[in-house]
Amino acid sequence: MTYSSPTPGDRVIHADHARLAYGKTTVATDITLALTTPGCHLVVGPNGSGKTTLLRAIAGQIPVDGTFTVSGDKPFDNQQIMDQCVLMGADIGFPTAWKARTVLRIAADRWSTFDTSRADELVDIFGLDTDKNYGELSRGQKTALQVVVALAARCPITCLDEPYLGLDIERRGILYRELAEEIAHHPRTFIIATHEPADAASITDTVTVLDEKKMLFCATAEQLADDVVTVAGPSNACEKLTADCPDLVLATTTTTGMSRVIIDLRGQDDIVFSRLADKAAQLKLTAGPTELDTTIAALISKNRG
Repeated sequence: MTYSSPTPGDRVIHADHARLAYGKTTVATDITLALTTPGCHLVVGPNGSGKTTLLRAIAGQIPVDGTFTVSGDKPFDNQQIMDQCVLMGADIGFPTAWKARTVLRIAADRWSTFDTSRADELVDIFGLDTDKNYGELSRGQKTALQVVVALAARCPITCLDEPYLGLDIERRGILYRELAEEIAHHPRTFIIATHEPADAASITDTVTVLDEKKMLFCATAEQLADDVVTVAGPSNACEKLTADCPDLVLATTTTTGMSRVIIDLRGQDDIVFSRLADKAAQLKLTAGPTELDTTIAALISKNRG
């Protein structure tokens, strides 16, 4: 089937207080998104928070309650949307008797955008033996094969569900290097469900966080870097800094009289920023952006109380 890729800057995925469910069981509520293309969008949250369900909803595999569109249309069982999307990852298996090369051949038949030469290149890079049956592959080799399919498919919407599982350190590095290569030279919409946002921080445009059956927030990586700051210095000075704004403190760690305080300034105006910056300077505290994984962990912890 022939289809048109979304125009750069388009809002390719839109949700407004949508509900994800399996049958009558609610998985996550209050899903509100506006993801544009091209871009790399992370979906982060603990096990059972709805990451995989959200990816399956985007791929048109399950229905969604409420407003939820992909490329301007409802995705569930929508052949045109499903032809524009590839979903690979932890819970996506192939018949155990299929050889790896059979998987690649069928993928090439499935998606008109599939780049066979790119698939061959990735097979060599990951060191895959395509003569092995899928059932004979290790966990890491299965993951690598799924990454090959996802990247070589070159679909306008590429969904990856924990694409690092079973990969050793070297191949994890290869994964993110090849993702960066695709983003740079074949830009499209990437949606990655992950427990390890730090590994993907350099290629991330937005972060959606799910926890306790709801969406906590969706923000750009730039917004989080600007608005969630870490202040460090003597504990008494840190206490003075935050005395007037305890509600903005996400987390504090203290060791031998020195503290690190994570402060959430999202939604605050420039006056609050300036006052805290001036006060931190007066107290001779250091301040800077918080690492992405630390920010997410602190926000989830704060949400749980």
